[in-house]
Amino acid sequence: MIDDALGGALVCLIPGDLNCNGAADMNDMIIFIAVLLGMDTKASHIAASDFDADGQANGDDIQGFVDSTLMSN
Repeated sequence: MIDDALGGALVCLIPGDLNCNGAADMNDMIIFIAVLLGMDTKASHIAASDFDADGQANGDDIQGFVDSTLMSN
């Protein structure tokens, strides 16, 4: 999911593709780690990093991220 130019949110169709560039790749891993460390506070990145849908991006989402990234490649 990313913010569009008008401030809305776009949903990425590829699981693990946090930056919506069409691939779940190393760039998404960097975003995911930055979110978990609190260095990336962009709302769309946090929401896209919440793989267990509990309202938080945290260590509980790591397995979901790994699984979705492996499935999409």
